[in-house]
Amino acid sequence: MKKILMCVVLLTAFFYGNAQNLVRNGDFKEGGKFWTKTGWTKNAGTIEVKDGTVCVTQSDPGQYTMFETGIPLKPKTRYTVSFQIKCDDMKTDGKRQNGAGLLILHNGATFLELSPKGKWSFADGSFDWKSCSETFSTDQKEGRFMLYLRVRGGVGKAFFADVRIEEQPETVQTGASVELQPLVWQNNLFHLAAGFPGCIYADLRMPPPKGTLTLTLDLPKGISLVGASQWRWNPSQDGHILSDKISSAPSPEKGFTRYTVSPTPRYASMLQQNSLVWRNYYRFFLLADTTSEGGMASLKISVDGKQVSKDSSFRLKVLPELKMPREKLDSFKLHICYLFCLNAPTATIRDACMNFWLGLAERPSTFNVFRFSSYPEDIRNTVNGRFDTLLFIGAARTTPLGNLSTWEKKKGLSLPRIVLANGKKTESVCPSFMEDASNPVWNDFLPELIAGNLRYLRKDAPVVWDFEPGAKDYCFCEICRKKFSDSVRAGKLPAADEITRQYPSQWFAFRVKQNTLILKAFSRSVREYFPKNPVWLCTDPLHSRQPHVAEWCGVDVREVDNGEFDMFMNMPYYEGTVWYDDMAFNRKTLKTPDFPLIDPTEDMEMFYKRYTPEGVFMNMVAAAALGAKGIGFWPGDNFDARYLHVIADASGLIAGAQDCYAAERCDSLIRITPENVMKMEIADGSLRRTVSFPDFDSSFRYTVHRKGARLLATVFNYNPENRLIVRIAFPEMKESSGRTVTRLNDDAGYPGADPKAGFLAEIPANSVCLFEVSPEKRKTSVLFTQDEMRKRLENDRKRLAGVQLFKGETKGAESASWGLLPGISTPLVKLSSGSRSVYIHASENASAVGYFIDGFEDILADLSRGVMDDAKIYGFDGALNYKVTSLKVEKEGPSVTMTAAVPVPENADPDSTSPYGLVIMKKVSLENSGSLLRSVYTLENPAGNTRRIAAGLRIRHHPRLGAAWKTDKPLSSLWTISFDGENGRTDFRGSGSPDHIFLRKDLSKAPDGLPGQIQSARFTGGPVVLRAASGRQAVSLSCSLLPASDFAGFFSWWSTSNASTLEPISGVKSLAGGEKMQLTSVVLLGK
Repeated sequence: MKKILMCVVLLTAFFYGNAQNLVRNGDFKEGGKFWTKTGWTKNAGTIEVKDGTVCVTQSDPGQYTMFETGIPLKPKTRYTVSFQIKCDDMKTDGKRQNGAGLLILHNGATFLELSPKGKWSFADGSFDWKSCSETFSTDQKEGRFMLYLRVRGGVGKAFFADVRIEEQPETVQTGASVELQPLVWQNNLFHLAAGFPGCIYADLRMPPPKGTLTLTLDLPKGISLVGASQWRWNPSQDGHILSDKISSAPSPEKGFTRYTVSPTPRYASMLQQNSLVWRNYYRFFLLADTTSEGGMASLKISVDGKQVSKDSSFRLKVLPELKMPREKLDSFKLHICYLFCLNAPTATIRDACMNFWLGLAERPSTFNVFRFSSYPEDIRNTVNGRFDTLLFIGAARTTPLGNLSTWEKKKGLSLPRIVLANGKKTESVCPSFMEDASNPVWNDFLPELIAGNLRYLRKDAPVVWDFEPGAKDYCFCEICRKKFSDSVRAGKLPAADEITRQYPSQWFAFRVKQNTLILKAFSRSVREYFPKNPVWLCTDPLHSRQPHVAEWCGVDVREVDNGEFDMFMNMPYYEGTVWYDDMAFNRKTLKTPDFPLIDPTEDMEMFYKRYTPEGVFMNMVAAAALGAKGIGFWPGDNFDARYLHVIADASGLIAGAQDCYAAERCDSLIRITPENVMKMEIADGSLRRTVSFPDFDSSFRYTVHRKGARLLATVFNYNPENRLIVRIAFPEMKESSGRTVTRLNDDAGYPGADPKAGFLAEIPANSVCLFEVSPEKRKTSVLFTQDEMRKRLENDRKRLAGVQLFKGETKGAESASWGLLPGISTPLVKLSSGSRSVYIHASENASAVGYFIDGFEDILADLSRGVMDDAKIYGFDGALNYKVTSLKVEKEGPSVTMTAAVPVPENADPDSTSPYGLVIMKKVSLENSGSLLRSVYTLENPAGNTRRIAAGLRIRHHPRLGAAWKTDKPLSSLWTISFDGENGRTDFRGSGSPDHIFLRKDLSKAPDGLPGQIQSARFTGGPVVLRAASGRQAVSLSCSLLPASDFAGFFSWWSTSNASTLEPISGVKSLAGGEKMQLTSVVLLGK
C-alpha cells in the first residue's frame, strides 16, 4: 500500500493564464532573442537554445554561467514568477549557493533566488522537468530588475523552459490556490446521491493568513452545506469532532445559497503554500434533496473579507438515492480500509456513511484509522462491535512503521541503516540486518508495536503488514554489497554504480531473496508472540504476464506461500482484462487465499484515472467469481456518488450469487460463442485462418459455478465499444426442460431459452452479466425472447458488413490488407508492394514481425522470429495495443495508421514516472517498391492535461539478416554496424559487455535510464547501417531518425552467438498539455 499521497497541481495557470508574460521570449520560440549570456563572469560554460529550451552546460566546478534579460517590474505590485527546470547529472559540493536555478537582481542586488529546492537555494543532481513558481511583491522598490537563468559551482547540464512573470490582480494578496478533489480529475464535476452526504476535499495552498480566513460556497437550489471541517484529526474536549461555524444567506446570484465557513484559527495557522501535507485538506459535506438536479457552484477564499483567489467554479450533478440490496454480503467479504467518516463534523454524517457499508455486508472490515486510540470510546466501540477490525502496519522499506528511534534510545541500540547509492542513509534498517529473524526488531520492537495497537481493537484482529520495499535502488552498504558479491562470485566488492550497471538482474534477484527472508521473519514474530492473530500480507500481486514479479516492489509472494501468511491482501491497482487475468493467475498459482484491494479514491491523478465506475463493478464481480475471499477499497470512503451506486449494485448482485461462488467451479460445462461478429477467411500463401471482427476473443471472460441443480454463468465483456451477443449452451446437461434462465443483474427472464441446445444472450459493452440456469422459477422484471435476441443479432451483423477497415484496399501490385505468418495466431496488417511485404503486429507494439525482401526471403525469420520498427516509449516498459484506424494505398505506397495510448501503470508504485496518457499515432508506409519502410510517430500530450510528459522513444531493430543463407555461423559474426563518427565512417562489430551506447558528443547520459556502456566513438548523425555479408551474398539496412536534431544516437545489444540489435535513440522533449512531438523512422533496404 503506498503511503497516502496526492498529485500536486497548483492552479497558477488557471488563475493567471490570461495575464501578459513580462519576460520577452520566455518560451524561447525565437531562440535567444532578448536574452544575453552574462559577460562579467570570467569563467563560464556554454549556452544552447533549441526547441524552446535553454541548455546550460558546465564542465568545470569553477564556472559561473548566466543567461539574462531585463524585466519591467513596477513598485507596490505583486507578481508570480514561474519556470520549468530539469538537471542532468549536475554535481556540486552541496553548498546552498551552488547549482541551477533562477535569480532576480534589483539594481544589482539579490532580490530573489528560486529552484525546486525552494527560495534561496539551488538545485543539483538529476531529475526530470519540474515546475517552480513564487509570488512576490516589489514593495517600494523602483529601478532596474534583471532575471538570470544561472548555474554556479557545478558540473553537468541544466535545462530551462517556459519562463514567465505575470502581474497578479489587485484582489490577490497571498497567492492562494485550491484543488478540489476528486473534481479536478473529472472535469470539475462531482456527483451527489440524493439524501446522502457527499464529501469534497479542498486542498488549500497558501501561507498562514495574518487575518481571519473565510471560505465561501455558492450552492445551487436543493443542495446544502451540512458540515465543514479540516481533515486532520482535531477533536473537541470530549473527543468528538465539531463542524466549523457555518452561516448561510441568499446569494447575490439568483437561485443560489451562499454559505460562509470560518475554519478554526488552528487550521489556518498550519497551512502551507507549496508543501504536500494533510493539514491543508479541508472537507465540505454537501447534501442534495430529491428534487435537485444540481448545477454550477463556486468556492471563494478570503482573508479579512478580501478575496485572495479567483472563484473556483465546478458543477454538481444529483443522482438518485442509494438503494441498499435485498441481501447482504456474508461469505464474500467487503473491506473499506479507512473510515474517514469517523471524524466527520456531525454524528448524522458519520452514521450515514457507516450505515452505507453496514447495509452492504453483514460485517464489513476496516483498518484502524490514524490515532484510533484518541477517538471517543463510544465511536471505538461502534466500530469494533459492527465491523471486523484489522490491525494495519505500514513499512518504511524493510522496517515496520513505528517510533523506531525512540525505541532504540530506550533500548540503548543503534541499528544499521539503509545506505543509498549516493552514500546517504535513511531511517529504514538495512535488509541484511532485517533478514535475521533473531534480531531485536522482530523480538522486541514489533511485538511492542502490535500490542500497543491491539489495546483498542479486537484481541484476535488479523495483523496486516503493508510490505512494498522495492528491490533495485537501495541498500548499498558494505555488508549488502559483500553478500551480493559472494552470491554472484564477483571476486571483488563492487561499487553501487557497478552493481546497477553490470548486475541489474542479479541484484534484483538478490534483493527479492532478502525481502522473502524479511517477510518470513515478520510472520514468525507475529505467530510466536500473537498466536491467536492471523497474519496477512499486503503487497504487489503476481502478474500473469512476464515478468511475474514487479521490479518496483520486489516481492515474490510465491516464496511465502507455504503457510507463512493466512491471507494475501494484495494490490492490483487497475481494472480490465489485465485485472481479471492477474487475479486468475494468482488463484491458480497460489495456495494462500486472496483478498484484493483497489484504490478508486486514491488522492493522486495517476491512481484515480485508472478506474471507471463500470470497471470497479467488474472488478468486484471478478473477485467473487474467481474465488477471492473479498474485495477492499483503499484508502478511504470519500467516493463520488457514481462509485457509491456501483459498489452498492455490485454488492447486491454478488450477495445473490455468493452461495454459488462458494460452491463448485466448473467452466468445462459451458460452450459460449460470440455471435455478433463479422467473419472473414484470410488466405496468405498456404496459410488459412478465419478471423472475427470485433475481436471479442481477447475481451471476454467467463466462469461457471454449480450448486446442486443450479448453474451460474458469469460473462464479462471488456470491449468498451461493442455489446456482446453470445450463444450459451450446456451440452452435457441431461435435460433442459423445466429449467429457467434468468439474468440476475436485472431479474430478466429468457422465455423459450434452451440451455442444453443453447440460447442467445446480450452483455452490454464494458459490463458483466450473471446468467442463472435453475429448476426454480424466479420472479422476473423484464423478458427477452429468443426472437428479440435474433433481431438484435441480425442488426449487428448488417452493421459490421459495411466496415471497410476490415476489408483493406488494393491498387494494382500494391495492397494494404491483412495477412498471416507461421507461428503467429493473430491476423497481421500486411503492406505489399510487388514481391516485397511487411507484416505488422498491431496488438504487439505495432512492430514489424515479417519483412519479405522478395517472394521468399523474410529477413525477420529464423528459429526465433525477429522484429523491426519496435518503438519503446520512454518511461513505459510494456507493449502497446494499437488500434488500426486506416488501411490505404496512397501515392507513396500502401500504408496503415494506428493509434494507442500509454496506460496507467499496473502497480501501486507512487513514484512512477510513467508517461501515462501519452497518445501515439503511428503511420507506417512501404515505399520505393518495397525498399523503404517509413514510420511516422506523433506523440501527443492531450489538451487539458496539466501534467507535463517527458516524451521520446527508442526504435528496436532486431532482424535476422543472413539467416536465409544457412551458413551455420552466428548471425552477428556476419554483421557490421557502420556510422559517421568524429573520425569519419566508423565500423563496429561488438566488444566487451553486450550493451553499447553511441551518443552525440553533446550528450553525457543516455535517455530513459538506458543501461549500457557509453562508447568513446561518438555519433555525429546521419544513417546508421547494419550490413550482413557472406561470400557474394550481402544485404543491408540503413536506419535513420528524423528530424536529425532529435537523433540522439543508437544502442546495440551485441550477441556473439545469435542476432544483435540496432536501436536508434531519440532525445527527450517535455510536452505540456496539447503539445506534440513528431519523429520519423526511415529504414532503407539495400540488396
